[in-house]
Amino acid sequence: MTIRVRTRSLAAAGAVGLFVIAGAAPAHAQAWIGQMVGEMAAQQAAAMREAECRKGKPADPDDVAASNRRADKLMEAYFALTSKSSKREIAALFVSDRDIKDVTWKDDSGAVPIAQLGPQLDEASDKHARVLSVVGGDNHTTRAIWSVGEGDAVVYYGVDIINGTWLTSAKIWHMTVSRTLPETPPAYCHFDPEQSF
Repeated sequence: MTIRVRTRSLAAAGAVGLFVIAGAAPAHAQAWIGQMVGEMAAQQAAAMREAECRKGKPADPDDVAASNRRADKLMEAYFALTSKSSKREIAALFVSDRDIKDVTWKDDSGAVPIAQLGPQLDEASDKHARVLSVVGGDNHTTRAIWSVGEGDAVVYYGVDIINGTWLTSAKIWHMTVSRTLPETPPAYCHFDPEQSF
């Protein structure tokens, strides 16, 4: 009798386990489908915004404000980095080179790989401000300039940013650090890599 009860208990436990595992797979699949649908909707919305931009309609002020907030948050995190920051902390602020191949950081001395940015991050960055920004008509990218320092010691950061979506945060795509103020980026509907900082 005891053996029969234990066998039934084990069989019931196994059935519950299989049910839980089987139930988890569809939930995971549904989450993935939801993510894909969300990304497709965001791409469609970006295409519509770009089409409207090409017809002369300016970017939505709410989209511009949201993109600028994300860009400011991103650069606050960048300016908080130091040479003691981990490679992972640094890389988290840049677009993954697995997704986009031309991720760059350069200054007057030349380009530096993102993984080797440590020493360049110790520049004084306590006084920084966004000088200007231009959000693409498709709301996919922002081109902006930040100033760091005061008087003759001002350094300018020209930054091309991937704005991110409701699922992802903004990321740095290109960054150029210079003692001279970069040219003001013109209004644009879709980012042209040939005009990057």
